[in-house]
Amino acid sequence: MRRKRLILHESTQRQLCRCLLLFLGLIPLVAILGFVVVSKTSWYTLRQKAAWRERIRENLGLDVVFDSIEFPSPNRFRIKELMCIHPETQQPIFFSPSVHGEMTHRGWSVDLASAQLVTTQTDLALKIIHDSFLCRPHNAVPILKLSIESLSIGSLTSGALPKEIKHSHEIAWPPLEKVLVEYEPGLNQSQIKIRFGLASLDSAPAKVDVVRDHSVNNPRTFWAIQTQETALPCSALSGFMPSLAYLGPDALFRGEVKFQQTIKNDWVCQVKKANFDRVKLESLTALVGSPIRGESRLEVRDSTIVSGHIQQAKVSLVQSKSVSVDGNWIRSIARTFRWAIDDRVNELTEGKYPVSALKLNFDLDDKGLLWTGQGDPIEGKDQLFRVLAIVDGHHRVATGSLVGRIPLHQITPSVVDSQQGASSETIAQLQSSLTSLLPVPLQSTQQFPRLSETTSRPAPR
Repeated sequence: MRRKRLILHESTQRQLCRCLLLFLGLIPLVAILGFVVVSKTSWYTLRQKAAWRERIRENLGLDVVFDSIEFPSPNRFRIKELMCIHPETQQPIFFSPSVHGEMTHRGWSVDLASAQLVTTQTDLALKIIHDSFLCRPHNAVPILKLSIESLSIGSLTSGALPKEIKHSHEIAWPPLEKVLVEYEPGLNQSQIKIRFGLASLDSAPAKVDVVRDHSVNNPRTFWAIQTQETALPCSALSGFMPSLAYLGPDALFRGEVKFQQTIKNDWVCQVKKANFDRVKLESLTALVGSPIRGESRLEVRDSTIVSGHIQQAKVSLVQSKSVSVDGNWIRSIARTFRWAIDDRVNELTEGKYPVSALKLNFDLDDKGLLWTGQGDPIEGKDQLFRVLAIVDGHHRVATGSLVGRIPLHQITPSVVDSQQGASSETIAQLQSSLTSLLPVPLQSTQQFPRLSETTSRPAPR
């Protein structure tokens, strides 16, 4: 009997152990079910909405509204109808119908199937990325990944463009696809990596890398843009880079650009290699009355811009489609910039003449401006000429090997001299625009001699 009772006792123990293990195994499930039940209550929902609104406001400096927030599990959340709003103007900035997020010890991951960014607020969005994340590292979050399958950016009206550039149609970004943003904070430096492609292209994604140096003595931000195979529309960038509007509504940008932003908010830009396609010459020359029309390509290399002033620039202008030029203007500008011309060019009058073989380089630095043609060579008496354009089928315009740089203080007067009959307002605007681009402020005027005889005698140095 004693042995039987012992056996029953051991059986009871095993049953109790099974029950205990079953109970322990049910605890996480019960906890999750309990969390789900509690999270569905109106009290919890209102409390979480208020907490998350305050959390986002503290991190981004923006007001936010959303329809609802749900927690499928303790480390996952789902927000519906999220809208970010400027706290002062109450203007909408960003909207997404659905936001899915996961929070782990490795960091946060946020996924959006679609989103919309208001174009007029893109500069503010960049400022938020810079000031709220890079300049204020969120060290509690080791990494943040934001994935947007499709991002549309609202239209920008022509009212924001320079007044010389007038377009009847609205300007907008094409849809961006597979946008990936990675944020990596650190004590010495923090960085944000952005990758995206265009919906109309099946090519390598464009890259934008932003690094913030947290040095106490000299905190700086470095921006690097590599478009790779993706061509970015210049019109979409003209909202915060208005000078790009001069390239025309259809211009595209490919290349590599690096920026450095100092603590004083000064900008240093370096362009090692960049191509601008579909450039409209009538837009590019709008400041001087659009004397050239047609489409061309700009190739920029080894250029540096500091606080808006071009310190150095090496640029090539190559014709890509039918180009025409005003006869009076080409005669005047050739004389002004000491280009050599055939005698028959002087026969050109007011009106549009077709241009072919357009290949022109210019090199600008603190010593002045140098023009060089890249067409066929022409042997002169004392120098070698290079054709930069052929006007009306046989009128050649060329640059000579003996013609040196035009000093900086003479560039504006030279261009102004070519503006025959221009109003004082137009000339003042032209002077102001050139002064804002060149390395140093421009000064006095100086006339150049006529150059129609440069093929028979040395050009003035």
